[in-house]
Parts: sequence; C-alpha cells; structure tokens
Amino acid sequence: MKPKIIFFGSDKYSQIVLQCLKKDKRFQIVAPAAGGADAGVLASYGKILPAETLAIPKHGILNIHPSLLPKYRGPSPIQAAILAGDKQTGVTIIKIDEKVDHGPI
Repeated sequence: MKPKIIFFGSDKYSQIVLQCLKKDKRFQIVAPAAGGADAGVLASYGKILPAETLAIPKHGILNIHPSLLPKYRGPSPIQAAILAGDKQTGVTIIKIDEKVDHGPI
C-alpha cells in the first residue's frame, strides 16, 4: 500500500512541489478530509494550521520553508534575504508544530 500524503499549498511555488509529489508513484495524494494520511507536506501555504489539522497525518507535516531557519521566519523570507543583501540562502524542511516556522529540522 502506498503511503498517503496530504498536501497544503497556495501559489505557483507550491504547484511545483505538488507536481513532483504527483509524479512520484510511491505516494498517494489525499485530501485532508479523507483522513488516514501517513504524512503531510506544506509549501508556500501562508496560513497557520489548526491543531486538529496537525493531528491528521500520523507522522506529522513537513514544511518546505525558503530560508535557512531560524533566519527569516515568516511569510516573505526570499524578499527579506534580498533586502538584507544576502548573497546566499537556502531551504529548510521542518516538522511543524503549533508555532509559525518552528519545529525540528
């Protein structure tokens, strides 16, 4: 049986992540209401997930955040890095908890 993945995303950046997940035949993408998900993936979502949503996937939800956390937490990390004059940045994948851009890396 394929692991079931819930995907949360809201703009053109998250569409790229969803397309990659759909191409990987090892996973089945399911709606949050379907329940029984093994994990969740969040990319460029911009909203805080309620505790009951965080509890749906049995292995938690991974957030793909476009900065090297804890630097540039929040909704505009790429713009913040550019405004700060950073020459280099990166991506952090975290298992999210109830706080914004927070959790084990």
